[in-house]
Amino acid sequence: MKAKIALYVLLPALLSATFALSQSSAARPETNSPSELLRAIDHLKFLHPHVPSAPSAARSPYLDNSIAQSTSHLFKFRTVDFPGAEQTQVTGIGAGTIVGVFAFNALTSESFTFRNGQYSIFTLPGTLAAIALGINDVGQTVGVYADNSKTIHGFVDTAGMVTNVDFPGAKATEVIDINISGEMVGVYLDSSNADHGFVDNAGVFTSLDFPGATLTEATGINASGEIVGVYNDTSGVEHGFIYSGGAFSPLDFPLATTTNAVGVNDAGVIAGSYADANNLDHGFVYSAGIFNTVDVPGAAGTELARVTNKDELVGICTDQLKEQHGLTAH
Repeated sequence: MKAKIALYVLLPALLSATFALSQSSAARPETNSPSELLRAIDHLKFLHPHVPSAPSAARSPYLDNSIAQSTSHLFKFRTVDFPGAEQTQVTGIGAGTIVGVFAFNALTSESFTFRNGQYSIFTLPGTLAAIALGINDVGQTVGVYADNSKTIHGFVDTAGMVTNVDFPGAKATEVIDINISGEMVGVYLDSSNADHGFVDNAGVFTSLDFPGATLTEATGINASGEIVGVYNDTSGVEHGFIYSGGAFSPLDFPLATTTNAVGVNDAGVIAGSYADANNLDHGFVYSAGIFNTVDVPGAAGTELARVTNKDELVGICTDQLKEQHGLTAH
């Protein structure tokens, strides 16, 4: 499994995330629906909902208004569950809107927005399938879609005007996050089926590859252009990274077996997830050199995808029934 992000979402996932655009085009499924698009891009782990073999009759409400103490902060958690869905995962937040993915069952995944208490299914007219992955504070939405020829493109939606975002010469492109200035980050697949991160600044693309890595994914960007993401080392171990001032720095939660840096706010606070020695997922917040674990009380796993400038967190958690819920935390 590649790039296990703790969303994504996400994600993920944003959440647990496996960014495996490195499938050959011949191995990809037909992309005639959002579910098939998710399998084709094989993005964040949390974009591939786990559906229990025996779903419970009712959703688990334990998350709503639950409170947990991290090392330095008291968090209040609430669920974000698309009505009737078996699984919901949050991949982004901005301009008062949450974006994410939900599934009614193992075969029917969709993308959604949640604003002012109302859920809406996210679509892009004229596409076979579309997934919203991120949104900034002026409402620009980014993600990935499949066109009528089943080619995978990144996109940015600005007040209803949709623009393709395709890394030059790439076989496929995904846009994962966008900052307030419109700079975008994501991942593209090259002609050799290798995954690379990228940043797009007003149409100028720059490839991002952590030195010595076999895979690099850029997942978050803030107003100053600081970028976070995930890379795999030569042993296939997943690490977080920070890219700032033209230089990469690794980011690993102490004693974790894997670390995924997913989102970053304008103060440089990073949200993500890590796996412990028992392969259990935990959310984390990293600020000024200090890691703090963020776990939903009673959950089997917690993964964070984004942190806002007001220090609101979004992501996913898995309950004891193995159902995934989108979450917010204040």
